[in-house]
Amino acid sequence: MRERSHSGIVTRMKTETMTESFVRRYRPSDRTALADICVRTAHKGGDSSGLYADSELMPSIFAYPYVELELEFAFVLDDGAGRAVGYVLGAADTNRFALRFRTEWLPKVAARYPEPAREPATPTEEMARLLHTPERMVRDTNSPRIPHICTSTCCRRGRGAGTGAP
Repeated sequence: MRERSHSGIVTRMKTETMTESFVRRYRPSDRTALADICVRTAHKGGDSSGLYADSELMPSIFAYPYVELELEFAFVLDDGAGRAVGYVLGAADTNRFALRFRTEWLPKVAARYPEPAREPATPTEEMARLLHTPERMVRDTNSPRIPHICTSTCCRRGRGAGTGAP
């Protein structure tokens, strides 16, 4: 088993087919896989594809903003064949990220996912409300530079194999 290191992150893992998985930086070519992983893990760790008519809703809330706004903290679990099967996305400063989410990301997606005018009545409306309240990420407004991360792995190869994936 070989060891790979990238930006201080070391992951060693052999999959069922004996290819070595490793953590690497996100690439734009990973966007489709990132969306798929997000959708397949967005409902309490399980598949959310049957809950929302628009398959881009969940990645628009939980994945795409990170690769658009905090690319330097976007990593994927590569299955050893170049395919992303999990991700670690983060923000070094949650307060700043929430502000950029509101001012830079939200204008790009607000027309597609309008904020509900009333209390959300459907799962889609609940997620749209969440999208329109990025301040929910801020826990302590008095502390500067509080980081946060999001992780997800959608295949057996990554889960429970020592990669840190749930």
